[in-house]
Amino acid sequence: MIPTTTQSSSPTTERIFGSSQQVLKETSRLGQLIAFDRVLSKIPYPCTRQAVLKRTVDAWQPVLEVTNDTFESTKRKLLEQVQPERKTMPTSVSQFLTAKITAGNTAAEMHKVAQRVLKDCTSATVSPVKKSHAGLTGPTLLVSYPKTNLQDKFSLVAYVIKWSDREEIAGNLLYRAFSQKFGSDSPLGFSVPKCCGFDFDSNLQVTSDNTLVSLPTDVSKAIKASFQSVAHNLSPDMELHGKQIMAMERIQGENLYDFAKSKYAGLDDAQKKELFYNLGKLVPLDILLGNNDRLLKLDISGDNFLNSFEANLGNVMLSQEQLNGNPRLHAIDNALEGDLSSNKQIQKRYLEIIQTMFKDPNSPQAFAKSMTRSISDALNTQLSEEPLAAAKETQVRLGPLFQDLGTIAQPAFEAGIRDGIALLRKELIPAWDSERSAELKKQLATLHPALLEAVNERLTAFATTKETV
Repeated sequence: MIPTTTQSSSPTTERIFGSSQQVLKETSRLGQLIAFDRVLSKIPYPCTRQAVLKRTVDAWQPVLEVTNDTFESTKRKLLEQVQPERKTMPTSVSQFLTAKITAGNTAAEMHKVAQRVLKDCTSATVSPVKKSHAGLTGPTLLVSYPKTNLQDKFSLVAYVIKWSDREEIAGNLLYRAFSQKFGSDSPLGFSVPKCCGFDFDSNLQVTSDNTLVSLPTDVSKAIKASFQSVAHNLSPDMELHGKQIMAMERIQGENLYDFAKSKYAGLDDAQKKELFYNLGKLVPLDILLGNNDRLLKLDISGDNFLNSFEANLGNVMLSQEQLNGNPRLHAIDNALEGDLSSNKQIQKRYLEIIQTMFKDPNSPQAFAKSMTRSISDALNTQLSEEPLAAAKETQVRLGPLFQDLGTIAQPAFEAGIRDGIALLRKELIPAWDSERSAELKKQLATLHPALLEAVNERLTAFATTKETV
């Protein structure tokens, strides 16, 4: 069956979050799909992708169902079915499929290759991978393709591949732990996408259930090469900046800027205040863990650390289970500032900032004010980058959020920040200091010991400040 749509109520991720061997199988298949897509994307008119895929499946399936035919006879019949034809089999696709079949030296190999091509035909109705233009590092690849099952039903396989670093892999572990309160329900009001990571320097795999697996050197190298092959199959000149790799579930939602353009106006006042409140609750955790690239960016080197920097609206995702439903907050791109665990002078300065900020009973109000400016500045910058023809309409769409930033947002931010600080004092720091965090600390000690030490110092410094906020 060739699916004609890619709609799916629950995208799957399957093998990318499995064992190392499953990851190798998934990335290998992805590379094959990209190669097939490259051929299909160049087919000339009047031929269509759908016609090619249907022709291949309809012609090959009956041949492969015959079990008593000879190797040579089966091979000949398969090749006959992919001869060039103007409307349903362009020369480039014919050559691609012919090379696949002739590569098999035995009947078993040929059948395996042909069956794999048929499987790929069900997933090749759309381009399986696109490079994201968001972010300054990476690259980040957005994976999405349909997958059929034996009942001729299909689901959407969807996930994100990102070239990253240890700070983000370790940061993701920390955010997932705090969002889940180290094994119980967390009151912080955000979630972290399912994720796995690979540290190729140390031959480690961080699995989607937050366990650390030591990989044989040859397996670690094979996984790294397989991911690189995916990127270079997509674009041979693609630069790979990160030394480590992460794979994350793809949130079916929008970042804060796109949500503001498309769905924010549909929220009622209570929903808007709850959204601002939950964004505020995330800020104290960002500060303590050392994430300086989300809603409140601190000037670590300057005299006034609350100087307003633009927020990174792409590091917050929002989803809704139904139209105009309550927005659910997802914290993504949870990289921690590298200098805060590697530069002793900056570490010392940051500890002083934490102690100063959280001793001041007026700091939540100052945070909320700075947060409001940062988000407003970021909205204006992204608006200025819109195409001229679309900018006027976008400005109208952003109008409700700009208006609310000047009225209901700042008090809700402040309330969320105050409650976030209280939750850290009363529930989350005690959980961090208990046996419930022992496994996480053991993993961080292996993955990034300097970061664990720095985070522990910041949380301890916070815990010793008086409860004046």
